[in-house]
Amino acid sequence: WLIWKGDQPVAAAAGWHEEIAGERWGVVHWVGVAHGERGHGLGRAIVLAALHHLRRRGFTRATLVTQVWRLPAISTYLQLGLRPWPEGPLPQSQVSSPAVWDSVLADLSAWRQAQGRF
Repeated sequence: WLIWKGDQPVAAAAGWHEEIAGERWGVVHWVGVAHGERGHGLGRAIVLAALHHLRRRGFTRATLVTQVWRLPAISTYLQLGLRPWPEGPLPQSQVSSPAVWDSVLADLSAWRQAQGRF
């Protein structure tokens, strides 16, 4: 999916599907917004476009994997209703645990305070 500003792409996301624990899941991946366009809701818009497309294709579950240091993105994903994978193996061979998410949420809280966002 792409969002264009004039003749320039300013936001993008990719998607596919995979089987997780015997269930079909939609996968949203490679979400990105051009540096100069960040902070205007384009990340939110492109993720919503991807999720709506997956829903139209019949998926009732979706996952999105990101790095723990992408705090603005994690904040957006949480606001959209996505929740941390509880623990264990993740899609794309990553690992999650309550301790990892405790650290991410603490970092997110500090980032929000520094940004004046509560």
